[in-house]
Amino acid sequence: MKQPGLQLSWTLDAVHLASFKPLLPQRFDIAGQLDGNGKLHWSNGDLDTAESKMTLQDGALSLPGAPTLRFRPSALTVTEKQQTLHAVLDLKAAQGQFQFDASAAPAASFDQRTLSGSVRLSIPDLTFVQPFVAELQSLRGRVDGVLGLGGSIAQPQLTGHVDLADASAKLRTPGITLQNVSFSFSGAGGGPLSIKGTMQSGGGRLDVSGQLDPTKIPLRAQLAAKGENFQVMDTPDARIWVTPDLTLLRDAEGFHLAGSLSVPKADITPRGGLGDDAGVTVSADQQIVGQKPLPPGTPLKLYARLDLSLGKDVRFKGYGLTTRIAGQVALNQAPGQPPLAQGELTLVDGRYKAYGQDLNIQTGRLIFSGGPVTRPGIDLLAVRKPRENILPAAAVPPWRPTPMPSPARRPRRARPAPPPPLARRPRN
Repeated sequence: MKQPGLQLSWTLDAVHLASFKPLLPQRFDIAGQLDGNGKLHWSNGDLDTAESKMTLQDGALSLPGAPTLRFRPSALTVTEKQQTLHAVLDLKAAQGQFQFDASAAPAASFDQRTLSGSVRLSIPDLTFVQPFVAELQSLRGRVDGVLGLGGSIAQPQLTGHVDLADASAKLRTPGITLQNVSFSFSGAGGGPLSIKGTMQSGGGRLDVSGQLDPTKIPLRAQLAAKGENFQVMDTPDARIWVTPDLTLLRDAEGFHLAGSLSVPKADITPRGGLGDDAGVTVSADQQIVGQKPLPPGTPLKLYARLDLSLGKDVRFKGYGLTTRIAGQVALNQAPGQPPLAQGELTLVDGRYKAYGQDLNIQTGRLIFSGGPVTRPGIDLLAVRKPRENILPAAAVPPWRPTPMPSPARRPRRARPAPPPPLARRPRN
């Protein structure tokens, strides 16, 4: 006789998936038909009876301007026989196939049931994924994998591998193209999944390795990224290459990023200039009339300790300034706090042009003394020498928190009032 508990039974007859469209993100369309029936009985913390079969016919998921993801006839069956739970999912699509076949043997409770079975995944062409991820362009690649199931329902264990191969993609925001991308996720059944991957960009290479534990909430991960001359940005405003040696840890407290980041080469060319509004950004608190404000997102809990170094080929040209930039800065970040910086950046062979004047930068330093990275001390002296006995100059005293250019002369003389900027006066 069955003990009191939860009893469910259901019948689905030609349920149209379009009915669930309001639950999907905007612009998505869904089609297809679900049929099936089932029943289950749950008592004393375990499943006593389960029997169900569901089928999908003519399924499709589409996005405007994107190829439709079409599902072939697929089925899910679940049975409980001789106190052993058996579930089989065979999901077929024109773009690939996912198969799940698992059993859970009897145990003292449901979450202690022993797992066995397999998972198979085959996607010969990832092109169909691109429209669903706005950041991706020109996506290529394939995914294949076979995983064995073990452990228990509460603590599943995976053996086998899932591989991404022959992949490439262009990232819309940074403008870079990732080439020769390959990743392998493998499990040995006794711990987290191992990750190993590589990719190329701008003639450089990046290698990633580490571990991922998808059974923990939040997800746990420990990754290392090492590379050389790997391009991370290719836009009209900046072309940047980096040589990273970084580690990323994800635990219950958040993300922990540490290591060094060298920038051997960069061409930074912001398209703004003096006298225009190209550098003016939209206020973060603006609201458009008639449009609902977006809900606030969950802040990212990031702890970071990075050593940033700029090489001999880092160049800046914009807003009247042309210069190389060199130096080292140590960066520290805590959740909810502005990034802090310690170190110094130097302007090398700098020139500044504004209001018809051409100045050579004799001294140019950005000095970070442990405060916010956006508020460095500035030590700047720019001069122009139109003739041998004339030396106009503009200077910003060092360590001034909110620097404002002020006129300067060599040699300095006491005056009742400062002369106009860049005034000419013969040297003694």
